[in-house]
Amino acid sequence: MTDTDHAPAIRIARGLAWSALAIATMLAASWYAWAQLPADAQLPIHWNIAGVVDGYAPKAMALLFAPAVAVLIVAVFAIVPLLEPRRENLNRGRTLYHAVWAGMLIVFAAVHAHIVAAALGVAPERPSFLIPILGILFIVIGNFLGKTRSNFVMGVRTPWTLSSEYSWEKTHRWLGRVWVALGLATAASPFFLGFQGQMILFVGGALATALAAVVMSYVYWRNDPARGARDGA
Repeated sequence: MTDTDHAPAIRIARGLAWSALAIATMLAASWYAWAQLPADAQLPIHWNIAGVVDGYAPKAMALLFAPAVAVLIVAVFAIVPLLEPRRENLNRGRTLYHAVWAGMLIVFAAVHAHIVAAALGVAPERPSFLIPILGILFIVIGNFLGKTRSNFVMGVRTPWTLSSEYSWEKTHRWLGRVWVALGLATAASPFFLGFQGQMILFVGGALATALAAVVMSYVYWRNDPARGARDGA
């Protein structure tokens, strides 16, 4: 085994450090808003596909929900690498791992910022800024997907990708290119679509490409040159 067989480990401590900073910032915003609002305040916490508020919650739940979810996200991302059977492969995709970790925190921090701003009466009616953020996140993820190796944590984990490195590599390279294109379209969508159209493009595109990736993983597995030798054919 050569030195190249050992990828540098995912830097959990570094992830915990900037995660703590992000969560502390969210809690500081909550503390500031808490002091400005009456005890019985009902704050918007949910928007429908048209961007119209359709859900409210007491201020304690509204101001602490996103930070609590962020804590859960951090705990999962910090613990999972310790449990991954294919840890070396996960380490090779550490850039993507950190990007997804940070991206999820950024999304929830942005949602929290909108909730706080809406509670203080300074937010726009619709959280339109979230769409470009999600588009950029897809571009980043798509850029690194093709560089991952098979693992049980991230990526298109089907019976075919997990049993065939050929299927894993081909599927993720294909999906990476598609997600970059979807991310670009999503990030640009506020210029030519209304909020509802933006949501349909992003959600519909994400679901359609995820389903297509499952199909492609089978197709690539069927065409794996090494499959016959492994199956004893």
